[in-house]
Amino acid sequence: MRRLLPLLMMMGLAGLLVGCAGEPDTVTVSGKAERELMPDYYEISLLLVERGEDEAALSEALEERLANVISLAREHGLEEDDIRAWELELHQETHWDRDEQRRVTGEMRLSRQVRLQVDVEQEMGPLLGALITTGWTQIQGVRSRLADPEALRNDLLGEAVANARSRASALAAGDGRQVGTLLQLQEGDRSRPMMARAELMQAPEAVSFMPEPITVSAEVQAVFRLD
Repeated sequence: MRRLLPLLMMMGLAGLLVGCAGEPDTVTVSGKAERELMPDYYEISLLLVERGEDEAALSEALEERLANVISLAREHGLEEDDIRAWELELHQETHWDRDEQRRVTGEMRLSRQVRLQVDVEQEMGPLLGALITTGWTQIQGVRSRLADPEALRNDLLGEAVANARSRASALAAGDGRQVGTLLQLQEGDRSRPMMARAELMQAPEAVSFMPEPITVSAEVQAVFRLD
């Protein structure tokens, strides 16, 4: 039995080597494509807030503020479809009383999120300046957006595959080989487009708006046969 064990191990190893010898030589590489584009439109995120004790009065005051925002937006060229308001959110505010060592109920806080969609052809500076000067509108941010980032990403996927083949060819050439058939292809992590926040600069006389390009990328993992 002891003599059979080394023989069986040698036979198994020989079978493994034969199996590996039949597999094609391959090279695994990653490919990436990236593009920077100026935005198609912008999103202005606003927050309207009222505080007090009377819920009905708060709701009325907030509706008046929303009407003023809509009127202001329409004056600067926005259409009805460019303005979106979320549902009202009511919270009971509390704070910690150090003297009494307990949490004390404060005023009610009624808020509403509003989003304005602005085309690139429209001037952002005057609109932002008008919103800021109201004194009661909180501008939470301005975001740059693309109309169809998925279509752009699909185009970049083809470029990423071409980039992967180019890298594989460079590696194969170092060994005197050529790249053959694509055997396996997998899309990389689907990261969201890098949409930088546009920079707002507020001067005493005006508000300037400085948009930044949006970076969209696609990545693939590819396995090629080596000939």
